[in-house]
Amino acid sequence: MRLRCFVAEVYQMPRPPGLQKHHRALSISPDVKGEIPASISAFTQLQALSLVETKIQGTLPGSIADLQKLTYLWLDHNPMLGGELPSTLAKMGQLYAFEVHYSNFTGTLPKANWRGIADCALQGNRFACPLPPGAETCGASCA
Repeated sequence: MRLRCFVAEVYQMPRPPGLQKHHRALSISPDVKGEIPASISAFTQLQALSLVETKIQGTLPGSIADLQKLTYLWLDHNPMLGGELPSTLAKMGQLYAFEVHYSNFTGTLPKANWRGIADCALQGNRFACPLPPGAETCGASCA
């Protein structure tokens, strides 16, 4: 139940006692619905975020790049999460893992250091051509 309460804070609902914005990891259960709010950036100490196979919809907010300690970002297998990835991803040089495979991302892929992300998975999305350098090492393809 603690995990479900933490999700409530992400979605700007009242925070239960003992739960603070300094948590370092967040893994959300598959049955969660809604959008990722721009206010996710309030979790300044967040190092890992896992939203794998959820019912999350909408786009990834550009404010995700404000999470300077975020090292692991897993958003894969989310067919209702998509649109264009924010250009602010280019300033997230600290990423070790970035997985968005088999979601619904489209458009221009940001010019990030794709080769520098050790665990990178972009396959199964429809990005615009041409791809930025290194994106093919992550499995990206363009249409």
